[in-house]
Amino acid sequence: MLYIKLKHQTKEIKELTKLGLIDPTWMRNLEIFEKFHFYLNTGSNKTEAYNFCSTDFGIHWEMVKKIVLKLSK
Repeated sequence: MLYIKLKHQTKEIKELTKLGLIDPTWMRNLEIFEKFHFYLNTGSNKTEAYNFCSTDFGIHWEMVKKIVLKLSK
């Protein structure tokens, strides 16, 4: 799973982001993935979790879905 690989590299990703070598949306995407799974674990279904995350992060629910699917591979 891509999320697990990236999560182990969080410190490096933050440093590279500060240097301008990595797009800051990577950290946001990790947060979205974690928040999505938080909502699932608290009893929400997938549709609700997508919608809650889209509200939390101010992006369309379809973008949340794309991020979650990408990081799940």
